[in-house]
Order: sequence, then C-alpha cells, then structure tokens
Amino acid sequence: MIILDSKAQLTADVVSKVAQGKIRIVNAAKLLNKSRRTIER
Repeated sequence: MIILDSKAQLTADVVSKVAQGKIRIVNAAKLLNKSRRTIER
C-alpha cells in the first residue's frame, strides 16, 4: 500500500484526470500552482 500526504494525493489525482482527458494541462497547472511544462513531465 502506498501512503501519500494530502499535497501528493492532490497531485496524483490531478495528473490522473489529465491522463484520462477529464481536465486540460493548463487547468491542472493552475490547480497545482505549477508550470504547464512541469505538468507535462
């Protein structure tokens, strides 16, 4: 079992939604306060 803190869990959830096509990378970047390039990696 993998245990994540709340920040890591949020990141995992948002990246998962990007991968599923539910949200766009630019929206994910705003939610996580990261650059678009960081999200793409």
